[in-house]
Amino acid sequence: ISVTDGDNDPLSTTSTSQSGGSFEFVDTDPTAIIVSQEVGFSGSLSVVEAAGTATGSLSIVAPTYTVTAVDGHDAANDSVTYKLLASGDSDLETTDGNYAISLSTSDDGQTVTGQYTDTADNNTVKTAFTISLSGTTVTLNSAVALEHSNAQESDTVTEDNTLDLANLVTVEATISVTDGDNDPLSTTSTSQSGGSFEF
Repeated sequence: ISVTDGDNDPLSTTSTSQSGGSFEFVDTDPTAIIVSQEVGFSGSLSVVEAAGTATGSLSIVAPTYTVTAVDGHDAANDSVTYKLLASGDSDLETTDGNYAISLSTSDDGQTVTGQYTDTADNNTVKTAFTISLSGTTVTLNSAVALEHSNAQESDTVTEDNTLDLANLVTVEATISVTDGDNDPLSTTSTSQSGGSFEF
């Protein structure tokens, strides 16, 4: 602040603001991933017990989705990854020993193992079958025979010796997207029904 008196003698002083100005650099993240169709399976796998690799084919059907973003959606950088989900009792048993088979999933979600404890072999945990995921392709391998019911339903209906996993193995997709300035957003989609695996 500069002033002068009546005979033009100068005087000045300063004043500094107590707070700074408000300057913002606004960044807009992607606001939503809307899944219109959940991930799923297509096909089926069937294996003759203890015969190794199953016949048929089973693959993952990718989820469909849309992305909402203020500054655009960089679809070229989208990624969808998959993992299998399963745990607990399978309701299946081995033929030899009638050992209950439980399901476990590897840490990376790429393999589901049907395993049992062989009490006749020092409680050794053994593999009855494996379900493996590679990309979007699912495979089934059987290592031991499974116990099937031999009861005939009626005089006119023959026995059904087919066993299955009754929706116990599902798939989860992780959808990862970025907006126009590379801000990330992700969500998951889980199949509404399990894969078709028959023994």
